[in-house]
Amino acid sequence: MKRNQMLALAAGAALSLVSVAVATPQESVTFNAVDSMNILNDGENLTMNATFVGGYSVGKLRITGTLNSVLPGTYASEARILATGPDGNTVTVQCFTTATFTSITATDYVASAVVPIGDAAGNWTFQFYESFNDGAGADAQWSDITITLDDEVPTPPPDYTTAEDLGTLSPGDTVSVTSNPSNTGGVRKWYSFTLPDAIPSGDSRYLDIDTNGSTVGAGTDTEIGLFDAAGTMLASDDDDGAGLQSLLSFGAGVRAGGRAGQDGSLSGGLHYLCIVGYNATFSDGWSVTTTNTATDGVFNLNMQTGYSVPPTAPTATDLGDLHAPGGLAVNAQAYNPAEIHWFKFNLLEAVDGGNGLFVDVDSEGSLLSGGAFTDDTEIGIFTASGDLVGADDDDGSGFHSQLTFGSGSTTPANGDGALYDGRDGSMAAGTYYLAVAGFNTNFGATFWTVDTTSTHTGSINISIYTNTGAATGCPADFDGDGTVDFFDYDA
Repeated sequence: MKRNQMLALAAGAALSLVSVAVATPQESVTFNAVDSMNILNDGENLTMNATFVGGYSVGKLRITGTLNSVLPGTYASEARILATGPDGNTVTVQCFTTATFTSITATDYVASAVVPIGDAAGNWTFQFYESFNDGAGADAQWSDITITLDDEVPTPPPDYTTAEDLGTLSPGDTVSVTSNPSNTGGVRKWYSFTLPDAIPSGDSRYLDIDTNGSTVGAGTDTEIGLFDAAGTMLASDDDDGAGLQSLLSFGAGVRAGGRAGQDGSLSGGLHYLCIVGYNATFSDGWSVTTTNTATDGVFNLNMQTGYSVPPTAPTATDLGDLHAPGGLAVNAQAYNPAEIHWFKFNLLEAVDGGNGLFVDVDSEGSLLSGGAFTDDTEIGIFTASGDLVGADDDDGSGFHSQLTFGSGSTTPANGDGALYDGRDGSMAAGTYYLAVAGFNTNFGATFWTVDTTSTHTGSINISIYTNTGAATGCPADFDGDGTVDFFDYDA
């Protein structure tokens, strides 16, 4: 049953409607002993209500309060609040960025509304939740928390919100786009794109971006700025391209036209790119200003990502062919911080949702310590060409990992782990690479890309269960000498 309480009836909650000096008018509400639990919109989450007099818009929320850990291993950064105003607009509050903790205090933490609440007057709801649920019951508890409405409307977001989405760029992709820019604060054009994986400066991967062929009014002088999803300015350039055009180059290798990875490494995820006329300034918060007075132009954006050296499959322990009954297992392989253990196996028959064949993989029995969570593994499976088939963190018992493909599994569940029910899809016959590491590990979409920051030590177990493949040899030849004799009986 959803625990939704009106303030007038809620024990431990006090409402104070006050004006303060920071902004006028402004009202506050204080709650005590509020549990932070479960993921967003879970029916058991505690949602508190408050009614404000209003008569003003709300652009910010100010938070002061103390959060105490309830479950060992929970992160302070996982505690969230979803505030919903009378007009339905919301503000998401994340006061902390720290990991495990005992008690932590926020003092006048400011959360800005993406879309300001038009009028504070009326009923507000405050849902307390966790971005990751660590277990049954509360992960943490606010011993006290004061939420203050602030009528200071944040600076409207820059026009990066109008960005043309170029999608996800995988190695080998080429983008060539010609656009007419807008004239919002100086002629400019925004684009967004996503990198499935980071591009390290020491790896063989690269990303090159240029504006060659662009015009700004009657001129050709462009500048480009690159931002991450949080608005942090990552890199900018004026004249590294052809003539007065702009160029950014990340990663490794040397290519024609001044592309030599001179801008270093680049994080994975969502990015925003702005092309603008000279003279421009780029800064955090997707801020772009220019003194250029041109009112039109044609912007060319050229992007190329790939490998300067063709990638090769990782060095892996070869487990051979999968055969029924049973499968394959590796027990108690020593594990050290930041290691990635690779295994290779051959699947002799395809498994899918209709043919009654299955492949189940887990890390049950792994013993790891030294990280945020005990025995916390992650696993990922790639094809022979390096494409990710599936990855998992915690589907096994405790913090162990599990992947399950096909249908008709007979593998018994482990403790509180998920059922082996084929939810991870199908697998074609062929060679596969299995990566195992401690938490926290990221698996890329292509080219066997795996990065880990694990601090664990200990040992890992890997088990692969299947009903695929025909049994090899004679079942009665237990000692494998090619002859059935007394020694097989003895064995």
